[in-house]
Amino acid sequence: MQANPILFFDLETSSASTADCQILEIACIVVDFTSLDTIPGSEFTSLVRPEDESRLEPGAMAKHKIPLED
Repeated sequence: MQANPILFFDLETSSASTADCQILEIACIVVDFTSLDTIPGSEFTSLVRPEDESRLEPGAMAKHKIPLED
């Protein structure tokens, strides 16, 4: 049986509330199931423009350190 690679996602959001948070950054990486080594070239990260900047919570912005200018 061949083991499939594992894909890990990470999201940075504008709030801890699942009802009204916005995604600000998405990242992913693929890992070999057997060795748990990162598969070269599999890393991805991208900032996402928020739809409504007035809903950005200062605490969330301070935690993940993404400047609004970015």
